[in-house]
Amino acid sequence: MQVYIESLKKQEDSIGGAWFHVPLNIESVCEVLNIQTDEDYLISACDGFELKEQLTLQDINTLGLTYMLEVEGTPIEKELKAIKNAWFDSYEELFEYVSCLKHYDCESLKEVAHELLESENSEMNLHIPIEYRRFFDYEQYVSELEQSGRFLVTKNGVFQLHLSKQNPIIESKMQACRRSNNREWLDTYERLQHPKGRRESKE
Repeated sequence: MQVYIESLKKQEDSIGGAWFHVPLNIESVCEVLNIQTDEDYLISACDGFELKEQLTLQDINTLGLTYMLEVEGTPIEKELKAIKNAWFDSYEELFEYVSCLKHYDCESLKEVAHELLESENSEMNLHIPIEYRRFFDYEQYVSELEQSGRFLVTKNGVFQLHLSKQNPIIESKMQACRRSNNREWLDTYERLQHPKGRRESKE
C-alpha cells in the first residue's frame, strides 16, 4: 500500500509531493516534504482505492495496519471495491468495520444457506433436529437472506455484513463512542443496520 502525499507549502526547497509506503515513517515524511503540521499537506492519491484528502499521517498508518492485518491476501482484498460500493460510503468506513465482514467460499446464497444449516456452531443447527432438516424450506430462507441486504455475491465468494452487538469489537467501540458522544460512528452503525437489499457484484 502506497500513498501520494502532497506538500501545500510553496517553498523553493519543497519537492511538491512524493509516494510513500505505508506504514509511514512520519518523521521521514515530514523531512522529505518539509512539512510540520497537518495543514501543510494532503493525501492526494492511494494505489488501489480512494482515500479522503483530509486524513492525517496517523490516520493513514491506522488504515495501513488494518489493511495489512485484515485485508491484504484475503478474499476481501479481491472484492474491496464491490464491498465498499455495496455497504459503505468510503474505504475508511469499510476498514473500520472490516472485522464485521464474513466470507463464505460459495457461489450462491443457496450454498450459504446450506452451510449455515450444517455448521456445527450455527443457531439453525442447534434448533433443527437432523431428522427434520429434509423438510426445511431453503428457498424461503434464501429469500430472507436476500431481503436482509447483508449478503454480497461475487466471483470470489459470498460476503456477509455481520453487525452484532455481541461482537466484542463493536461492543467496545459503541461504549467508547457513547462516552465521547461520537455521533458520526453511531449514526453509521445505525445506517448499516438497515442496508438496502442484497447487492451482487458482476465485476
